[in-house]
Amino acid sequence: MIRNNNASVQLAEMLARHEQLGYLLLDSDLRIYNINSEAEDIFCIAKHNVLECLITDLFPSLRDSEHFICINEALNGNSKELTEANLNPFSINSRKVFRFSYLPFMADNDEGTGVLMLVKNLTQAEEAINPAGKKFEFMMDEIDIGIWEVDMTGHTLYLNKSMCAMLNLSSIDDIKEKTYYQFFTQRSIEAMRSQHQARLSDVASVFEGELISKNGDILNVMIHGSPIFDSCGKVKGYIGTFTDITSKINYQRELKNSEERFRMLFEKSHRANLISKDRKITLVNDALLKKFGYDSIDELRGKSPTVLLSPQSVETINERITKIDNQEEVEPTFELIFSDKAGVEFPGEVEITYFELEDGKSTHISIKDITVQKLAEEEIKNSEAKFRSLFNTQMIGIAFADSQQKIVEVNAKFLEIIKYTKEQFHEKEMYWMDLTPTEYLWRDELAVEEFMKNGFITPYEKVYIRRDGSKVPVLIASAKLEGIKNLGVGFVIDVSELKKSREETNKIAEELSKFLYMASHDLKGPLASVIGLTMVAKGEVTDAKAIEYFSLIEKCTKKLDSSLLNLMKIIRIKGNVFEFVEIDFNKLVPEVLDTLIYQQAYDLPKFELNVNLKAPFFSDEELLVSIFQNLFENSIKYKSLLRKLLIKVTVRDTNDDGIEIFVEDNGRGINSNIINRIFDMFYRGDSDSKGSGLGLYIVQNGIEKFNGSISVRNIESGGAEFHIILPRDVNRS
Repeated sequence: MIRNNNASVQLAEMLARHEQLGYLLLDSDLRIYNINSEAEDIFCIAKHNVLECLITDLFPSLRDSEHFICINEALNGNSKELTEANLNPFSINSRKVFRFSYLPFMADNDEGTGVLMLVKNLTQAEEAINPAGKKFEFMMDEIDIGIWEVDMTGHTLYLNKSMCAMLNLSSIDDIKEKTYYQFFTQRSIEAMRSQHQARLSDVASVFEGELISKNGDILNVMIHGSPIFDSCGKVKGYIGTFTDITSKINYQRELKNSEERFRMLFEKSHRANLISKDRKITLVNDALLKKFGYDSIDELRGKSPTVLLSPQSVETINERITKIDNQEEVEPTFELIFSDKAGVEFPGEVEITYFELEDGKSTHISIKDITVQKLAEEEIKNSEAKFRSLFNTQMIGIAFADSQQKIVEVNAKFLEIIKYTKEQFHEKEMYWMDLTPTEYLWRDELAVEEFMKNGFITPYEKVYIRRDGSKVPVLIASAKLEGIKNLGVGFVIDVSELKKSREETNKIAEELSKFLYMASHDLKGPLASVIGLTMVAKGEVTDAKAIEYFSLIEKCTKKLDSSLLNLMKIIRIKGNVFEFVEIDFNKLVPEVLDTLIYQQAYDLPKFELNVNLKAPFFSDEELLVSIFQNLFENSIKYKSLLRKLLIKVTVRDTNDDGIEIFVEDNGRGINSNIINRIFDMFYRGDSDSKGSGLGLYIVQNGIEKFNGSISVRNIESGGAEFHIILPRDVNRS
């Protein structure tokens, strides 16, 4: 390495006194071992910071530049010169131009060849003889258009203030070592490459691009580009002006989107739409073609929109046009009668709007078929007439009330119920509360809550106070009137006679139930005696005919006894005489079947039981025994002769706090013609049945007393399935 030999010292002293010539001494490893003050200023580096440093470490982009080629040539003993060059990659320095000389430098002790790098600022001389250059550069910095100059490698030579602002840079130094490729979208870079090919032939170009600022924002710019040539006519870089057209592009994009949205709404609308210009149809949508029966727009284009009107509406639209021409105010929405291609007329609602396009004023006409609406209006009129007829009836009292429960209008029947005349009603402000005794106010509060929540009140009984102070039992219901704000209607029926009749009916039914119970109870003893005597007689007599007669007597008395037993069960159910206990289905169901088989001497069927309950279930055990007994008897009576009888019972929880019971058999099933009648009182499935017809009636009545339900269906493979649902929360009182 060349260090403090005489030649280098003398050269350093000589160049140090040269105020306009900068120099750098590099050894064979490209380490800096000397630099003068002029070079320090040019390269913006300090001598004490760079001595012994590799120049390629200080300027990483040097290896990719023409300067590095010149350095290597000088190391090989060949002098090189760049007559007009910028400071890239050493620095970014506005528009200054330099001359670089690279000379081989041999040390006295032959330790290796170094490089003497001489730098001359050519811009100083130009500025001295052309002071207008400074003014021109000042003007470029102050204009609103961005200016960007780059060399052939893509590194920046110059940026004005507007360009820095577009890129969100504080100064040109922010992009030192970066190429312009990093600030454009890929699509813009590809466009630039094709433009550069044109510029090599000295052809300026104009195109749009997408600029990426330092913070990631994308700007749409209009670029005017041109090549820059050196003194030898060689392209040494490019310069371009940049105009921010982001707002314009966004406006155009929004305008295009608006047009597309309008066209989509126009085309896809269910309403018939058309556009006319100079009162001639220019465009229609598919809904219009379909509604009016046309095949294509060609049948309508160029014609007046009145071609779609019924003759009776042409005069109406002409009067409207006259008003518009006279600048009179008209409604934008109105009704007309239209006629389709086949001459079929229909009412339509028309909405007309006007808008400006580039080629002049156009009209948008939207047509809605209101045939259904007109029919509905007619129906409403008919309904109003019917309601008016109902309002004037003498069968039911009707009253209208506002949101404050003030009664605002009543019919004659309502006045008759509360014993008011029409004049007396209008003399005072009457509220629902004025008619209600204190003991019924709580029920009215519940009714008001139901009305506010559901818009109606389920009919319920209460009492009204008449004008004379007497009370009358009534049945009342109410509903909110749709389309009429804060107004409801109440319907009132005088149930005095009905209540009296109901009380008498209940009294008769109660007396009849008591009689039947007493009669059944009184008959039970004698029947038991007759059955016992016939059994004794059959054992004592030997005459075959007598034994046959006694057997018939026994059979009839047992049937009568069974009917009395069922009748007493029905009376017990009707009288709500129940005792609730916890039910063990695993014990109860098999016992019922075993008892039934034992008492009736039936063949033992196959039996499957599956009980899956998560909580105890309480019910009347006697009633459940009766239900299972009747269902099992039904399965046995209608068993199939082709296979052994199978009875399946499943008991499980439901999703709403109840249980469900399935009783399934593989018997003959139920005739579809009678399946809806099998729960009727005294109904028997066929003529061969020896039952009383009360079994399934008892089952249904008992289940309904517990607010439960029962249904039946035939099974495809053969047999029937009864489905019972019982709630858990039955009142046990």
